[in-house]
Amino acid sequence: FLYAIAKGNVFNFQTILHLPVAVQNDTIDFYQMFARIWSSHPEWLTLYLAQHRAVIIPDDAKLHRNLLRWYSAGRLDIPELLDYARSWREAEPDNEDARYYEYAQRVYCGEGESLLAELCDYWREYPSTQADALILQWCRQHRVDYYPLVVMMIEARELVNDQGKQLLYVPGDSARTRFHLYEILSDEKLSALGRSLVEMVLHKGRKP
Repeated sequence: FLYAIAKGNVFNFQTILHLPVAVQNDTIDFYQMFARIWSSHPEWLTLYLAQHRAVIIPDDAKLHRNLLRWYSAGRLDIPELLDYARSWREAEPDNEDARYYEYAQRVYCGEGESLLAELCDYWREYPSTQADALILQWCRQHRVDYYPLVVMMIEARELVNDQGKQLLYVPGDSARTRFHLYEILSDEKLSALGRSLVEMVLHKGRKP
C-alpha cells in the first residue's frame, strides 16, 4: 500500500474529469492494470492488449512517455502517440530515449520507404541492439531481401579487437546471425535470390 502511494497515480486523473464516471473508471482501471503488468510480468503485455484497449489516452506527458516505452518494448504500435513522439524528439533533440521511441513507433506503425534513410542514419550514428532490432524489423516488413544483408552487416560491425580494429569477417559464424538467417528462410516473401544467399552463408558455399 505504501509502495503504491509512493509511486503515485499512473496519470493525472484530473485530465479525465470531463468524461462520464463510467469511462473514467474504465480508463483508470485499464492503465493501472497496464502498469502493474509492466512492473511484474511485461511478457504478458501483448496478451493483455489483445483483450483490452483503452478508448482514450489522457492528456498526460508522463503517461505518454510510459506508453511509448511499454508499447515499444513489446514491439507494438500505438499510432495515437506518433505525433507526440515526434514533438518530444524535436523538443529534446539530445534525448536518446526520445529519438529511439520515435523511430520505434514509426517502424511498428508500418512506415515504409520514407523512413529508410533516417533509420539507416540512426543505426550508423547510434549503434545498439535496439537500433539493430528496428532496422531488422523494418526489413521484415518492407524489404525482406535486405534482411540477410543487414544481419551480416551487424555481425561484421561487431568484429573488432581491443583497439577497435576490424577483424577478418567470415559471414555466418555467430550463433545469433545463424539464428536470424534460419528464421528468415521461413518467410514466404524472401525471393529465390535472397534464399540462395542465405543458404550459401549457412552452408558455407556447400549445397544444403
